[in-house]
Amino acid sequence: MLVCESPSAIAHGAGRAESSVSIDNEGDQVVECLVERGVLLPGGQGINIPPAVQQVVSADFGLGKRKAANDLEDVEIRLKTLQCDKLQIEQKQMQKQFDIDNETKIINNNQQIMDNEFANVNNFVHAMQLLDPLWRNDKGVVLQATDYMKNRIFNGCWTQQIKYAPEESE
Repeated sequence: MLVCESPSAIAHGAGRAESSVSIDNEGDQVVECLVERGVLLPGGQGINIPPAVQQVVSADFGLGKRKAANDLEDVEIRLKTLQCDKLQIEQKQMQKQFDIDNETKIINNNQQIMDNEFANVNNFVHAMQLLDPLWRNDKGVVLQATDYMKNRIFNGCWTQQIKYAPEESE
């Protein structure tokens, strides 16, 4: 530690500075600087200016076990940060893969729906052909079947039903 009073006199306007470095009870580095100045007046009389002491505590400095513990803690924090970053990247990749898989399933599902609709049209035509080979001559049934198929296939309307053709009046 520095002492605030100097044992020797300062002459001819000279100055003196001393510094010391120590470690406090908490393991922080403490730097102290003692500055003394003297002034010589034109009449030859000297004036001593009281010494000034400045103290700076550096918390980043550590010794022994405390420094090792702080360094280990810093490394662990960096490791945890890297692990979190890695998990975030993996999560983003999984989300992108999920989106791609979901889009693929939607496309496949829409294709399957279209295939089923065309199969339904073919099955309808085949069933009508078995029931009445001349069903295509009945313009009412053909018009209703055509409208239903167009609406169902191209507009996605699933609620319409084929109405039976009105009975022919005799």
